[in-house]
Amino acid sequence: MEPQAFISKIKDAAIEENKKVGIPASLTIAQAILETGWGESELAKKANNLFGLKGTGPAGTYEKESPEYRNGKKTTEKSIFCKYNSWGECIKCRSERLLTPRYAKVIGTDWRAACVEVWKAGYATDPTYPDKLMNIIQRYKLYQYDKGEYRVSKLVLIDPGHGMPDPGACGNGLQEHERAFALAQLVGKVLTRHGVTVLFTRNGERSLSSATNLKTNKNEDLAARQRFSNSKATDFFLSLHMNSSDDPTSNGYETLCYSQNRQIEALHAAIKAFLQRHGLKDRGIKIRTNLAVLKVKAKAALLECFFISNPKEAALMKDAAFLLELAEAIGQGVLVAIGIAYVPVKKPETPQPTQPKEEKKLMKTEDANKIIRILQDRWNASTCQDEKKEVGRLADEVRVAAGMKKVNG
Repeated sequence: MEPQAFISKIKDAAIEENKKVGIPASLTIAQAILETGWGESELAKKANNLFGLKGTGPAGTYEKESPEYRNGKKTTEKSIFCKYNSWGECIKCRSERLLTPRYAKVIGTDWRAACVEVWKAGYATDPTYPDKLMNIIQRYKLYQYDKGEYRVSKLVLIDPGHGMPDPGACGNGLQEHERAFALAQLVGKVLTRHGVTVLFTRNGERSLSSATNLKTNKNEDLAARQRFSNSKATDFFLSLHMNSSDDPTSNGYETLCYSQNRQIEALHAAIKAFLQRHGLKDRGIKIRTNLAVLKVKAKAALLECFFISNPKEAALMKDAAFLLELAEAIGQGVLVAIGIAYVPVKKPETPQPTQPKEEKKLMKTEDANKIIRILQDRWNASTCQDEKKEVGRLADEVRVAAGMKKVNG
């Protein structure tokens, strides 16, 4: 594909991602050029994969050999790559991969720094990768697509608590890390529906540490979450958890914070209304200055969403409809806290039962009866069964025209 044609085809999607999450559009375009050879690569044509992303994509997988650098030496390895339905879908999925703590320094920075940081974070193994990207950006003046604000909306960082190998609290067939992640995804959808930029501290079941020792893993994980939040212009930090107790009757919801203010109160008020609708216990707002996850620059709240050790509340957290409604309430509270008007989901109107239409009479009843009497006389005088049958049929047609019931079948 001709260079300008290729750039024109993907630049709008790259600019949109730049505006939404702060990934320089020039970096996106340059990586696509470098990885696909202007859209001519096997991956681009057969898998709609512009960035050499490995794993499983929305359209499945694609297997091929690719060059890799191991210990400074170039080798060829067979790899499994993501397959996409379109180039636009690929660009969006690539943004999701970069919105993790690993690539924190790529977001919201200038194109020169982004080219270096994306390589440092392990995106590519080629030691000349940053130089290749910068040469492409300069040669084709791709930096022109970076003009404007990096972020045009509020930014909320959602922190699904824990992450394997630390599952968090467990009970009644549930693991805290899994329910926290499921709830986080739903809250994220509420916020993005209102134009809020949403980032997650983790995008899978694993914690942010690779340490095998559980205590070390937890400490490194919490530190990584703090750094990730503090590296962004975060407007609100929301950590989602479930409570637990040795007493299976312990119950209720509570909001934990480092310090209480109107933002925390607005968040709690929205969730309190939800609790009242469901007859659930409100344990209130509690100050917790000892929780590491709350020691971030942004205003932060940790939500203890019921007791995993309570069979009734665990059952509620398994219920998809309940979880969806809870996420809506949490999202509403966060929106009020950051100064954005909440717009409820418009429920589809229940269709009103349609009344059967009255058939329009083509003949007055009295006129029909006069004709039927004449036909009856004809029927009585006839000795032919076929003629009687035809007369009976005509009489019924007259009855129908007057809105009457047939009598002859």
